[in-house]
Amino acid sequence: MNNGCDDARCGSGVWVADGSPYNRAFRVPGPFQSNQVGEIVAIILALQSIPPMTPLSIHSDSRYVIDGLTAHLATWEDKGWIDVSNAVFFATAAFLLRRRSAPTTFTWVKGHNGDVGNEHADRLADAGARKPHPDILDLSIDPAFRLSGAKLSTLTQALAYRGIRAARDKPLRRSTVRNIYAVRDAIHTSLGSLATIPSVWTSCRHRDIPRPIQQFLFRSLHHSYKIGAYWESIPGYEHRASCSACGAPTESMDHLLFQCPDSHQALIWHLARDLWPHGADSWPDMNIGTALACGLLSVRTPDDTQPPRPRPGPTRLLRILVAESVHLIWVLRCEATIAERTLSPAAVVTRWRRRLHDRLITDKINASRTDRRPASSGLVRSTWRGVLLREDELPPDWVTDQEVLVGIKPSNPLLTGPL
Repeated sequence: MNNGCDDARCGSGVWVADGSPYNRAFRVPGPFQSNQVGEIVAIILALQSIPPMTPLSIHSDSRYVIDGLTAHLATWEDKGWIDVSNAVFFATAAFLLRRRSAPTTFTWVKGHNGDVGNEHADRLADAGARKPHPDILDLSIDPAFRLSGAKLSTLTQALAYRGIRAARDKPLRRSTVRNIYAVRDAIHTSLGSLATIPSVWTSCRHRDIPRPIQQFLFRSLHHSYKIGAYWESIPGYEHRASCSACGAPTESMDHLLFQCPDSHQALIWHLARDLWPHGADSWPDMNIGTALACGLLSVRTPDDTQPPRPRPGPTRLLRILVAESVHLIWVLRCEATIAERTLSPAAVVTRWRRRLHDRLITDKINASRTDRRPASSGLVRSTWRGVLLREDELPPDWVTDQEVLVGIKPSNPLLTGPL
């Protein structure tokens, strides 16, 4: 339930036969809540419940788990479980398998394909996820079966470095933590789901966001730009802490992206909202959280559709508009502060439109030369639907026809009102 969110609830189901005492509907405890964890835990429960001298045939619809316990297990153990997802669960399952004296076999079955055992196990897993409280899971391993460290014959410099980094993970800075929680609160308000901290970091590298903007979002989340309070503790440079545009005492990323009255941020956000063709209700409340987490933004189907589903085209356009607007505000601020170059409102409109036009042309080139799948062309078409100049006059194959010129429809730079 709520897979991929911080309020996700993971269930495991074990079915042996109707009325069997070994049947289990189990709610997985702890912070690791995913479909993969649910599948591994189901195997752990079966291995813990069935007597070790009883032959056991395990049927699962997870190739990930079966391959992990058969094809990849020796390699993972040789490298000391470094960089292995869900290592604690796989290590426990490996211990329970080695403790058994009777043979154990694995069989993959296709999920949701009418297999009786698989359907029963899925229903038990769903019942487990809906339990009000998590169950207790024993992940202890007998010391005689516990392997520590990695084999020197398999250890590389890169692997050793990652292992050292994992062992010496430092806590995040307080400013970074504040940004992370601002992002999570914004996504929760916008989408109704609580994003996980790993998903926030992953969103910075979303494929809909160009590499320079990815780097900007990542550094902004880390609070690594030298602005505002950074300069207050450096003698002789205290004046740099204030906003160069409006003179606010302490500049911050939130201030320059959304609050500064003397920068072009308000104009750029008005341009983005004015171009948005899918209704004001689907435009998110813009703040520092939604800006830094633009890779997580989503446009859903109407509320009467249960459950609401993301709309790929509008979702992609929303991420493009927000990402390009955020980065342009930052670029213009740097040009004004460092190069002392300011632009007129008309020039800002031209810069913003040029960014979107470049994204549109890049999409056309990718769809016609790089990724020629019909699905790719369809995504480009649905992304830019409603924002193209004279769209009703374009031919059906405008995405892949390089001889067809397309452009963004004019924006209204005089738009006023709250963001």
